[in-house]
Amino acid sequence: MSITTIIDTGAACSVLDAKIAQKLGIKPDINTNECIITADGGRHKPLGKVGDLPINLANVVFGSEVLVMNLPNNVLILGMDWLSRYNAQLDLKAKNITITNNNNRIILPLHMNESTTERKQNYGITDLERFGIGKESKVIYKLTNMTDAILEEVIKKYADQQVNESINLP
Repeated sequence: MSITTIIDTGAACSVLDAKIAQKLGIKPDINTNECIITADGGRHKPLGKVGDLPINLANVVFGSEVLVMNLPNNVLILGMDWLSRYNAQLDLKAKNITITNNNNRIILPLHMNESTTERKQNYGITDLERFGIGKESKVIYKLTNMTDAILEEVIKKYADQQVNESINLP
């Protein structure tokens, strides 16, 4: 089955639309506590994660970890996690992407700067901006709280050494 795939350098993680997953009989096999932040600032909880989704490009299989989410369009988004894993190289002048998996090197064309009409005609998609995806995890939140507690402790410990008056310099 051919799936509309968007390579998104603005997305921190890769995402598969839940409707496509269901159609292919793919179910998340990993629970996740990640929170996905979309370009509009909305926060969304994924339905789960697929640990090794096989993506076939030019008869080469690329294993991929993807989050499963309800997306407004039936797409697979390959984000920076996937691009980094396969050492993707974007050549914007030649309008192609080179992807390496073991000893296989695949060069695919990039379709950039298409108008809304072209996107709708080619892919049935009218608004790609919705797919800017960031990732936030509870680990980052805990680290932030831990850092705040450490800073408070240091401030208390060295309170007597703080300058409490402003100094005017010429």
